[in-house]
Amino acid sequence: MTMRIRKGSLKYSQRIKMSLSAFLNALKGLGLSKSDARNSSILHPLNLYQHCSDLPLCIFIDCLCNSNLRRLIKKGSASQKEILAAWDQIYSEYCDLSGAPGYRIYFILTKEIGFLRSKILSIKCCIQTLLIRPSEKSINQLRAYGYAYPFNFEDQEGYQKDIRMVAMKSKSVELAYELKVREFEKLKSSESELLTEQKFREIIVELENDRHIQLDVRTTTVSDFAAIRKAYTEKQEYLRKEQEKISHGRNS
Repeated sequence: MTMRIRKGSLKYSQRIKMSLSAFLNALKGLGLSKSDARNSSILHPLNLYQHCSDLPLCIFIDCLCNSNLRRLIKKGSASQKEILAAWDQIYSEYCDLSGAPGYRIYFILTKEIGFLRSKILSIKCCIQTLLIRPSEKSINQLRAYGYAYPFNFEDQEGYQKDIRMVAMKSKSVELAYELKVREFEKLKSSESELLTEQKFREIIVELENDRHIQLDVRTTTVSDFAAIRKAYTEKQEYLRKEQEKISHGRNS
């Protein structure tokens, strides 16, 4: 019985290592490394764009459409946590400035997906640690997530069972993550025009023709773009309603 438990634990540990490796490789693909976190304490806040009022539109478009969040770094380096926090601030401001409900939903889903993804990774890290040795920090973290098991290392059979129970119950978190990703992909598909560089180019041309101005995406801030676009949208809505009144008057 003990031998089967150990073999099962070894296989599960190997699967966790593979999952962690894939996830960390994904982070590397974003250019985010462990060294970023170590350097975060010495960074000055001005190292990152954090507000729409000073963020060039070209950088915002690249972040939004291509997930190239590292462009928020003005100079030097930044940790994943700092970059995501800056992007959260910027995108939340943009949602408020633009007044577009689709952007708000997109933003909320992005945050929920990020939270669930971090939770899944944290649980896997705790499980991997506990499979190797008892860890009060990992046990406390799992209990904070609601996995209130004894984790008594002296009782090996019970200890291994507790770990397996955490792994089994954490499947619900993975399911919630998958559902949010599907919801996100569905929204992204239905709102694809809002999330492409081509759509931004089309909007910019419309605004330039309407206002008889030249919008340079390198110097125009996100705040300015949002204000101009909002004014244009309100103008178009006003004209549409006026046209409806005229059409209604003719038909009556």
